[in-house]
Amino acid sequence: MIFLSLLNVYAFVGENTGLVQENNKGKFVLIAEDTYNFNAGDTIYLSKNALLVDGEYLHGGDYYAKVIGDGAAKMK
Repeated sequence: MIFLSLLNVYAFVGENTGLVQENNKGKFVLIAEDTYNFNAGDTIYLSKNALLVDGEYLHGGDYYAKVIGDGAAKMK
């Protein structure tokens, strides 16, 4: 995991995210609660092949995201 943190890539779980939303940068979810790697309210932009449940939620499971700015990350 140390190697991934050197690349600014951190883990998160789908169960700790809210509804899928969309803006001009693409689809995203917000982190619901503070975790070791992310804070509540941080934005995770979804990859094009993200597995969604009913088009509303990110499927539960472990994911990785690369930090792209303050409070923002892009799903790998």
